[in-house]
Amino acid sequence: MASGISSDRKPRVVVLGKPEYISDEYIKHFKKDFDYDVLDASNLQEALEKLPVMLQEHGPIDAFIVRMGRAPYRPFQDVFKLLTPHCKIITSAAAGYDDFNVDWLTEEGIWLCNSVDAVAEATADMALFLLLAVVRDAYRGERSVREGNWRGPVVPSRDPSGMTLGILGMGAIGKYLAKRAIAFNMRIKYYNRRQLSADDESDVVSVNCPLNKETENLISTKEFSAMKDGAFIVNTARGAIVNEDALIKALESGKITRAGLDVFLNEPDLNDYFKTSDKVVVQPHAGGLTDVAFQRGEREAFENIKAFFKTGSPITPVNNPMKWTGLFIVLVLVAVHLGLVFTTIILFVLKTKASALRNTWHTLASTAQITDSANGADMMLDDEVEKWVKVTGRDSDVCGIKRSGEGGKVEVQC
Repeated sequence: MASGISSDRKPRVVVLGKPEYISDEYIKHFKKDFDYDVLDASNLQEALEKLPVMLQEHGPIDAFIVRMGRAPYRPFQDVFKLLTPHCKIITSAAAGYDDFNVDWLTEEGIWLCNSVDAVAEATADMALFLLLAVVRDAYRGERSVREGNWRGPVVPSRDPSGMTLGILGMGAIGKYLAKRAIAFNMRIKYYNRRQLSADDESDVVSVNCPLNKETENLISTKEFSAMKDGAFIVNTARGAIVNEDALIKALESGKITRAGLDVFLNEPDLNDYFKTSDKVVVQPHAGGLTDVAFQRGEREAFENIKAFFKTGSPITPVNNPMKWTGLFIVLVLVAVHLGLVFTTIILFVLKTKASALRNTWHTLASTAQITDSANGADMMLDDEVEKWVKVTGRDSDVCGIKRSGEGGKVEVQC
């Protein structure tokens, strides 16, 4: 197989929790090429207790699948450490991967894959739902009805037609959202953090980018101040991308009219403001929680593993451990090459210096009149011969002293 697994055994694949949405027929076909098993654990502690036993009884695991609904198993790092050094790929049925230490996995040579398309449409639907809810002030209307006030004080809401939607993160989810928003006659723009002109400012900003080191607190006080007065914001990505304190201040000041939130910083412990304010429409991080999304997510997780063991590359990788391996090899080759270059330079310099010394000594020996005793002259020249030998590497027995008569001219000869 392309992954390096010996052909005399099937790659061992373990799923964290039994798949509930992929068909039995699919699993049956999958087992033809893989040694398939399920780690039947309902939470992190149970997984940490059962996984070592599974490894001892059945051997190392080559691939590991994390299904949807993974909250009970967080954090994953302790589980993943048990899989090294044999595990080659970990696939997730969800789109987000901020639960995983991508840098560590890359250093360990483990591929990480998410499910790019599985939840994209479902999450885009949630973003559109929240967009319409905040623009049409749905929460206040619903609350008024539930409290028996029917409409209550009539405050006209906004019409989405003609509004400008700024999408932060035009990946799969952002693209699906754009297609849906166009049906409501909305103008689509890419949103950035500089102050936009009055014609280009977004009426609604939708956050759809992944959470990473670069996007944490991406929207804070400075970014809110650059937005159009009275704008709306929707977040279906990750809570940490939008600074919650800055958002609350923007809502209270009127800079932001209303917010639609499916994600929060400390889920499931929400800031009380979001629970009580009629300026906020909330959902329990349910954007991707549909039956079709779950089916697609589990299937993508399996398909990534099939592709990896067939071709050596998964379909939707988050990282590329082979890139770092290749870079290491290149660096080693460069170091070796540089070492050869430096060695050549040093030898050339030494050879040049040796030649210069030889010429100098020959000149001195051929012109200098030695007036000391013969023994003294011999001793001095012997010392010079030894120095020259050390520099040039020539054998001392082929180097000697030539004297032109007692007390006459002397020179080093090799």
